[in-house]
Amino acid sequence: MATSQQGNILKAVSLFQMNSKVVKIAKSFFNRLMGTKTGKILGFFQKLKTIPDAKMNKLKKKAIIFESRLNSFSLKRLRDVLAPFK
Repeated sequence: MATSQQGNILKAVSLFQMNSKVVKIAKSFFNRLMGTKTGKILGFFQKLKTIPDAKMNKLKKKAIIFESRLNSFSLKRLRDVLAPFK
């Protein structure tokens, strides 16, 4: 019983070591690939995706203004309607 558990543990450790070697090779390959001109262009496009769009910011501002004005309008109307019941 003890030897089979020990064998399983050794097998699991060897699998982890093999996996770490594969991951290390993959990281090294990816870093070398990103160092090329194509990789630099790819990195540029990924950074470009994260830049917020100016048009979306304008639309968000309009939406925020619309929401605040709608909120103030509805609160004003509710105040007027509920005033006689006070």
